[in-house]
This record gives sequence, C-alpha cells and structure tokens, in this order.
Amino acid sequence: MPKSRTLLTVGGVVLVVLVVSGVVGFNALKDQFFPERSTEAFCEVYNQDQQEYTAKYGGQPEDGFDAFGNAVGAMSAWVPMFDRWADHAPDEIRSDVEHIRDSVKSQIDQAGGSADNPLGSLAEMFVTGMMAQDSFERLGAFVEANCVTDEMRAAQAEAAAQAELESDIVTATNLLVMANDDLQSQLDSFAAAGPDFSTTFSNLDVKMFNAESGLENVRHYTEGAKAAGVCDEPYLPWEDDLTLVTGEAEYAPTVAADISQFGPKPLREAADKAEALAVELTLLKPDAAEPRETDRLRAEADGVVQELDAALAEAQQQADDIVAEFQAMAAEAQALVDAAC
Repeated sequence: MPKSRTLLTVGGVVLVVLVVSGVVGFNALKDQFFPERSTEAFCEVYNQDQQEYTAKYGGQPEDGFDAFGNAVGAMSAWVPMFDRWADHAPDEIRSDVEHIRDSVKSQIDQAGGSADNPLGSLAEMFVTGMMAQDSFERLGAFVEANCVTDEMRAAQAEAAAQAELESDIVTATNLLVMANDDLQSQLDSFAAAGPDFSTTFSNLDVKMFNAESGLENVRHYTEGAKAAGVCDEPYLPWEDDLTLVTGEAEYAPTVAADISQFGPKPLREAADKAEALAVELTLLKPDAAEPRETDRLRAEADGVVQELDAALAEAQQQADDIVAEFQAMAAEAQALVDAAC
C-alpha cells in the first residue's frame, strides 16, 4: 500500500501527515479541519446527536430551557453537541448555534458557583437563558423546516399519540380507583348502619299525639257548644285545637318524605359513576384490572340496593298510612266544627 508524507499548514503550524492511499487520508483530514458547512451536513449530525441524546436523557436538545430540569448532566451534553453543530451549521444559523453553545457553557460555569451564592447564580442563569431564547427558537424553526423528515414526523406523531394514550389511561385509572373506593365506602356504611327510619317515625308520633289531643278537645268543645246552642261568641274555644289538628295534618307529608333520604340513592349513584368510569378505562385499556373490581362492587351494590328499595317501600307505605290518619283527623275536626254551628 503506497504511503507518502504530506506537509499541511494549519493556522501557521506545519503538520506532517501520512497519507494512506491518498484519498482516504485526505478525506479524514478534511472532515477534521474543514468540516462541511451545509444544511445537509448539519442535519446529518443533528439527527445523529438527537437520537443519542433522547435515548439517554428522554428529551430533545432543541427543547431549550423547557428541558432545563433534566439536570446539569444533560446540559453538559449540550456543549459537545453544539460544538459539532457549529462546525457544520450553514451561515443562516451558525451564529445562533454558537450563541446557544456559549450560553450553555456560561450556565454550567454559573451552576458550578451556585454553592457559594445560590440565589445570585440562579438569577444569572435565568438571565443567560433568556438571552439565548431567540436563538433557540430560530434553531428550532430551522430544524423543523430542514432536518425533520416525513418519517420522523410520523414517528413523533405516533409517539405523541402513545404518550397521550398512556396519560389518559393513568387519569382514567386514578379516577376509577377513587370511584371504587367511594363505592366501597358506601357499601360499608350501609352494611354497618342499614336504613334507619326511627327519627322520621318518632317525629310523626309526636305530631300524632298533638293532633289526637287537639281532636279530642275539638270533640269536647263542639259537643258542649252544640248542646248549649252557643256559636256566636267572639272567641270559640275549639279554634286553636282545630288549627293544631289541621296544621299537623298539613305538615305530616313533609315529615314522611324524609324517609327517602335513607334510601339507596347515594349507593346507586356511586355504583353508576364507577361503572361509567370502568367503561371508559376498558375502552382505553381492555386488559385493565380495575374494571373487574368495579364489576364485583357493582354486583354487591345491586344486591344492597334491592334490599334497601324493599325496606324503603315498606317504610314509605307505613308513613303514608300515618299521613292518611292525620288527614282523617283534620277532616273529622272540621266536620265537628261545621256541625256544631
């Protein structure tokens, strides 16, 4: 294999280069000392670095200061990248690439001094970053217009769609877990206490006592008045008792309606909510485990709801019968008054 010695002057320094087969040695030397400046050359280097960077740090170099949180280790990787990019950048973005590189170097230097003056260093880093923001934006626009191929855009769109799907799955899973917890809490509550209608019936008993007492007085006074033929006095003694009986009869339905609050409505609503969220998660992730837990809880809730509906219907019928008694007493009291005069 023919070899020769070649003298090359670079920056006033004479270099002696061994050229192997002529062209190979010259091309290697040219790439090192005279890198090609063109859009194609820049994009080739950029795409190679971008793949290596994203594989290691999970973000893209042109994300700018939005990616600053990736830690100083990631920022330190920018310096050699921007050195390579500056070597190949065409004139329209060369100054921007060099500006960003110098800004990153400055930020790394400032971060090194943050232990002595953390607030001051943070302020300096922020100012330095803002000064390079326009360069980042121009570089990003150039890359998007010249270096991103249709295949890359398709891959990015697919990756974005996958990331969105995974985010939706996480959100749907969290919502369903909370809904399942709420449903379980409702089941535990009904299992521990069950429907308690005692307060409603106690209130009805008190009102029934008042109404019965009032009706008895109306009977007494109207009988006396009828026997004596006295109905034209300014004040008739049964008026307060009549008002009491009719008032309790009018308010009794409202008290009886309180029974409905002890029904299974909260449990049914919790089950419906969990079931709807389970359907959403199943559409996003058919093999998710959480919907199976929802199915189990829903089946248990349906059984409890059925029992509660039966207990509620029975209690409601009892309350309605009591209300009918109030109405009958009010009707009797009014009839006695009408007959007395």
